[in-house]
Amino acid sequence: MAKRFTATEKWLDPWFCSLSPVNKLFWIFLLDNCDHAGIWQVNFPLVEFHIGKKNSINFDHFENRVLQVSESKWFIPKFIEFQYGKLNPANKAHASVIRILEKEGATKGLPRVIHGPQDKDKDKDKDKDKDKDIVFPPELNVPEFHALWAEWRQHRKEKRKPMTPLQEQKSLEQIAKRGLSWAINQIPISIANGWQGLIFPENKPGGKKDQRSISEIIAGLED
Repeated sequence: MAKRFTATEKWLDPWFCSLSPVNKLFWIFLLDNCDHAGIWQVNFPLVEFHIGKKNSINFDHFENRVLQVSESKWFIPKFIEFQYGKLNPANKAHASVIRILEKEGATKGLPRVIHGPQDKDKDKDKDKDKDKDIVFPPELNVPEFHALWAEWRQHRKEKRKPMTPLQEQKSLEQIAKRGLSWAINQIPISIANGWQGLIFPENKPGGKKDQRSISEIIAGLED
């Protein structure tokens, strides 16, 4: 069994103090024997081996602290908050917990710590607000480009390289110089190749091309 945090202050908690010795042992047993996602595989023969007869436990005391997610599994919601705080899908250990919770159907009723549909809707609202601050050049101010630009924004977020408002505005100005058809061709290519920037080929003496990303071009302008 892996090591895990324990709350020593539980001995001062009025709820815990109100439990009988058997119920106290049962609560500690659950916390020690659930998996790292707070899921306990119901096993009352094992409980009775360590604690005593099942009918000596008053399950009413645990009604708001333990959820039955299936006939054979219980879930302890507060275990997640205490052991991990907010779950971050980018953290490998947390990602494992999230997968288990989703598999067992135990995410319902949890605090919004997992990136889900409601959070994505909030992100969309933020993007809409961001659109109000960005001025699309006339050549690009069409629904087709707006949808394409939203995909590029999402791509940059997933690469953990979101654009600043200034960078986004400068990028749009650079794209406008090349036209809508260039953008429709180039942006999907950049996304498909996993590039962090769009490639702007510029003719140079000797037929060489300057393949700099938007970020590099803007950095050059700011020097």
